[in-house]
Amino acid sequence: MSIIFQMFFNCSDMLMKEQERSLLMTQTLKCLQDSIQGLDRGI
Repeated sequence: MSIIFQMFFNCSDMLMKEQERSLLMTQTLKCLQDSIQGLDRGI
């Protein structure tokens, strides 16, 4: 579970530098979803 949280924070830190705050949560969740799908594929 801690790995998921680490991915979440990594994604949010990256996106916070690039996106407006109003889009931060949506973009972070998209990034997190992609990360989880990557884990499911064994990446």
